[in-house]
Amino acid sequence: MVGRRNNSAADKRPAGEKRALGEKRPAGENGVSGAAPARLPRLTPVRVAALLAVAAALVAGVAAAFALFPPAGLSAAQEATGAKAAVDGAFAQLAAASGATLANVADVAREAGGTSVAGLERAVRAEAFAAERPALNLAELDFGAVPAGDEVASFSLTGGAAPAVSAESLAAVNAALAQLRALGSAGFVLVDCASGAGLAAGADTAVYGASTYKAPYACYVCEQLVDGGAITLDSACPVTPGLNYESTFGLDASSYPVRTLLEALITQSDNDAFRVLRGAYDRSGYNAWTDQFGDAALRRGGLFYPTYCARTSAKLWAHLYAYGTGGSPTGAWLWDLLSKTEISFLRAGVERAGLPVAATVRNKAGWYADADEPQYNCTSDAGIVQVGGSTYLASIMTSAPTGGAAAEAYEDLASALFNEDVLLALR
Repeated sequence: MVGRRNNSAADKRPAGEKRALGEKRPAGENGVSGAAPARLPRLTPVRVAALLAVAAALVAGVAAAFALFPPAGLSAAQEATGAKAAVDGAFAQLAAASGATLANVADVAREAGGTSVAGLERAVRAEAFAAERPALNLAELDFGAVPAGDEVASFSLTGGAAPAVSAESLAAVNAALAQLRALGSAGFVLVDCASGAGLAAGADTAVYGASTYKAPYACYVCEQLVDGGAITLDSACPVTPGLNYESTFGLDASSYPVRTLLEALITQSDNDAFRVLRGAYDRSGYNAWTDQFGDAALRRGGLFYPTYCARTSAKLWAHLYAYGTGGSPTGAWLWDLLSKTEISFLRAGVERAGLPVAATVRNKAGWYADADEPQYNCTSDAGIVQVGGSTYLASIMTSAPTGGAAAEAYEDLASALFNEDVLLALR
């Protein structure tokens, strides 16, 4: 049976907070959405590395030529001086060194930032992020390699050297983490899905997960029961009496289509849909499914919304990523659904980072505030973020009571983690 706290109120938007939390986070707005990202011409990782190296070497050499140009671009007189030839020559060297055809890079740079060192750098970074980087199967890697300490530390899940992140970037992450920890306990895990490298702090800090757990539970239903042949997405899911249903499901019918419940569960974070699903399917192999993640807190017997940590969350999302992209039609359907969540602190933070290419966020957030029972406070979010041709797993789990301050602090940390320099360092 579920505890009264979760049945009566958990994850409902507190009075007065619905507009503040929801109005700027709908999927599809602000350039970070569930839509397929627009991408610039592709380069292989090897070519991108060469391109970045040569760009760094060329900046000093062509700076004098760039200095001749006003920020708006080249005048006819300046073109006549031969400075334009120096710029075009620099781009030709970049193309040759990268082993790629980059005839359009000069135009991209000029459109992005004028003919300037900044424009060149921006174009090179955009090319780097647009390059396709095949992801590892993170579900097969050992998340025990994630550091257990409270301090921010880098790591590698593949046994390689931990990446070196700049002091400036680490300072920004630490400042944002301190701001969030002033409101409650917090931990995070960030992993580059192609390299296995990442950053973490407080990975074992367990907090009330609230609705963050609805995505892993949906994965259980789809993978274990639908793909296992026990049910279909169109099966009628029976209502279990006595689970304190509130309004949307459980009161007006004796069953609902599984598909309808899962859609409401993920996109709207519907609590009644969660109760109906758990009441019907918790005894259909759920505990055995959770055992693979090594966290007894996930097992049935306690709260419907477990208390767990960022490390466990990362394991769950690594599994969900593998399932969603592994060829199952049901998994692909769920994977698309996860890009349509109405609320995402993670999506808002990634958008704030101002990356040079579009990002797609698949996530599930959880939020709650209770001054009388602070053990249920939560402002958390986790998911998979695709940035151009690269993919990242991110989980930030906190016990900060939901509200404007917690949302801002969460988004600040997510923005610091998805800073361009951090992401490039994890490659």
